[in-house]
Amino acid sequence: LQSHQPNVITTAQKKQQKQWLALTVRCLHSLCTLIETNPEAVGRLTSSMNATPRHEFHQVLLEWLQFSQETVGLEQSGAAASKGKHGAGDDQQQKKQFYADIMTLTARTLHSAWDDNAELLVPWKEECPEAFTHALKLIQSIVSSGSPNQHIPVLTKLHATGCLVTARPYYLTAAGKDADVQLLQHVVLPNLIPHLQLDWTTAQALLERYQAALTKWQSEEADDALERDVIRQVQDRKESARSI
Repeated sequence: LQSHQPNVITTAQKKQQKQWLALTVRCLHSLCTLIETNPEAVGRLTSSMNATPRHEFHQVLLEWLQFSQETVGLEQSGAAASKGKHGAGDDQQQKKQFYADIMTLTARTLHSAWDDNAELLVPWKEECPEAFTHALKLIQSIVSSGSPNQHIPVLTKLHATGCLVTARPYYLTAAGKDADVQLLQHVVLPNLIPHLQLDWTTAQALLERYQAALTKWQSEEADDALERDVIRQVQDRKESARSI
């Protein structure tokens, strides 16, 4: 993987580049589906007998994640510069979409593989502590707000947030106990809030409806409990319910 592009590339090279990007998207989509649906695939990554698949899995995904993050910004600048040129804007937009898909798929694959999977995260952290730390910094940079990240897809940010939350217990062993609150308060929540359309009036109305439904359920549950108690006493005493 190269993080830079040649100044001048031919039409044939542009076509080949798009073909490779399209193939990469297909391959990453297949890998993501495999991780999410096939326990044996995840089992190979977590096998303590052979660490190679675990290392290669993380290395490839993190390289693509970093490369696509850097390139999305470059492609956005290129698209702005090419605006108005016949065909150039469409070509840049298509490439930008490829890189956006790559970012989302890599983040989603990592999220799916890491989720509730200490058998994968703990050995990898112990074997490659520098790579583990670099991964968290890279993912946190994607989650963080700011102009460099304004063109990163929302789904990418959400899966990256999931990665941070999942890796949080292992991250905290080195960062200290207060890092838990700091991570949630200053990274995770600020990332999620802009994507929530929260109307406090609607939220209050829903809360009131929930409270009314809860009160009604509790009342009905108490009535049912009383009825069951009466039935039990009738059966025990063999007397009429009216006399009880």
